[in-house]
Amino acid sequence: ARRTGQRTLKDLRAIPWVFAWSQARFNLPGWYGVGSALEPVHADERAWHGLTQAARDWPFLRYLLHNVEASVMTTHRLLMSEYAALVEDEATRRGILEAILAEFAKTQSVLDALFGASFHQRRPRLWKTVDLRRLALERLHREQIRLLREWRDTGREGTLQALLETVNAIAGGLKTTG
Repeated sequence: ARRTGQRTLKDLRAIPWVFAWSQARFNLPGWYGVGSALEPVHADERAWHGLTQAARDWPFLRYLLHNVEASVMTTHRLLMSEYAALVEDEATRRGILEAILAEFAKTQSVLDALFGASFHQRRPRLWKTVDLRRLALERLHREQIRLLREWRDTGREGTLQALLETVNAIAGGLKTTG
């Protein structure tokens, strides 16, 4: 999953990067930064009117924003916090998680304003399909978190195998790898 085999952030390829964010239910590559980008547009009445018209009339932009919204929709705030708890350095964990959660709230708010209603209200069938898998996925995620802790502590091969099985199960339950 690396270009040259070096264990650096620069060498990490995009596919495992996106997959990891999806597995932990952050879905960051699908929405992070959208709220900050659109917030100033929302503050400018004329620009906001232009954006809402473009989102309605331009299929590409509408498709792009619906994909962003679907990423937000499948993000799970509580699970994000539970995965973040795996970060041992409290200051790092808190700082990064707070920034992510703030951007998440901005993005969700600006999308609701742009589309005139919440995702749940506008796309109830898609919300229902996500919600139907919610409890089973939450159990899988919590098992994965437990196994991640155990594998860090013990390094046992059996734990790694079980952990890899949760990766496949979660990807199947989400119906995506990111």
